[in-house]
Amino acid sequence: KKLFYKCKWCSKPYKKGASGRANLRVHRDGGVGRSACPGRCSAIETSGANLPRTWKEVQADKQKSTLSNFVNSVAFDNRVLNQILVIWLILALLPWMRLEDALLQISFNYARQGIKLFTRTWAATEAHRLYVNLQEKVMSNLLSIKSKITLIHDVWTTKGNRQAFMGIAAAYISDDWVFCICHLALKYISYTHKGKYLAVPFANILIKSSLHEKISCFVVQSHHAANKY
Repeated sequence: KKLFYKCKWCSKPYKKGASGRANLRVHRDGGVGRSACPGRCSAIETSGANLPRTWKEVQADKQKSTLSNFVNSVAFDNRVLNQILVIWLILALLPWMRLEDALLQISFNYARQGIKLFTRTWAATEAHRLYVNLQEKVMSNLLSIKSKITLIHDVWTTKGNRQAFMGIAAAYISDDWVFCICHLALKYISYTHKGKYLAVPFANILIKSSLHEKISCFVVQSHHAANKY
């Protein structure tokens, strides 16, 4: 009988054994202090299985994140702390005034003396800079793909309010044949706004980035949200 077998996932030879702790089985399934074959995950995905992420995979992604690596490798900076708090406000959908919360300021000062939290105005301005930066990256990504894009117009209104929001998004097929939708721009519309000027800011964004040349068709949607803020 053969003593060594080649792994079909990574093509490396491993020893066969009768017990469950044999080299080949441990390589396939992993063990205490030893990870499974590197090609195991891709083999599972290729076979069509859609399994939830394991705790180990989630922790590995956290360690690889750019923000985590940055925070763990640089000296403390009060401005960077406030920028991280702005990201937290955006992800948690919290108002800018939370940055001026007295208890939050006391908590940070208790953890480290001398920490100063900036104003809500600074937070809103910093968030706008982040938005513009991300918008430029999205435009650059859309220009680099081979696919045409479908432009989606979306309108949100609120019950009891005369204000509304209008946004545009782009739908496209990536180079890996994956259907994607990404946000492009959002505009606040007051009740005094004239309808003929609604599309001008969006058109300027598309023309400035030469993205209008990749548009294949338009999709118009309308949402009337009764209980949204």
